[in-house]
Amino acid sequence: MAKHTPGPWTQKGHSVFIFNKSGHNRVAISVNTGCRCGCEEPALIEELEADARLIAAAPELLKALKGFEGLWLPTKDNDKKDEDIVQCQVSIGAIRKMKQAIAKTEGKE
Repeated sequence: MAKHTPGPWTQKGHSVFIFNKSGHNRVAISVNTGCRCGCEEPALIEELEADARLIAAAPELLKALKGFEGLWLPTKDNDKKDEDIVQCQVSIGAIRKMKQAIAKTEGKE
């Protein structure tokens, strides 16, 4: 499976721009109103901008989740139920990355 462009991924209005390591724009994504399904309620600009923020934050969200992946104490997942509580060791850095990624999706960075 191919990897995504590392970025940075930035959001401006309801568009997302993805740059490569050299700083060249590799991808431009525009989240637009309208649909072909016949619905009569177009999306609000605020909603489109929120969608663009979420797309732009995707690499940071993925990195934050991967940071937590290795912190769980070894257990056999197939022996556990979804509601079981397992212990983990979480670093302050991992928590900061998670909070930063969440703030970016919410436009609070």
